[in-house]
Amino acid sequence: MVLTRSQVDGGLCQSEAMMQVQADVLTISLHRPEMTEVTALGAAIAAGLATGVWKDIKAMEEALGEEHLEDVFSGRVSEEERRRKWELWEWGVERSLGWVKEGLEDVQTVDGVDEEVN
Repeated sequence: MVLTRSQVDGGLCQSEAMMQVQADVLTISLHRPEMTEVTALGAAIAAGLATGVWKDIKAMEEALGEEHLEDVFSGRVSEEERRRKWELWEWGVERSLGWVKEGLEDVQTVDGVDEEVN
């Protein structure tokens, strides 16, 4: 199975720049609903159904509507530029490995296990 699109929601997806960077890197379309706090919406719907705000799912759908607007972000960079930026990101990650917080020079974490440094 090949991933060609992804639904996104939550606080970080409100950033236009973040969504575009992800679309450029992942080379798939990202679909962001107009209402980005989908988890909160789901909780509100469940509470409304449980407390009788709507008698059933059909009544809830009629009240909230069926049209759901969304923004779609698609990759805008060439494969060469995407590859170059990915390599630069990997280089940055490699450079950050092994950083030690001041005062913890005698202990390093390797694969989640603390080891003493000689």
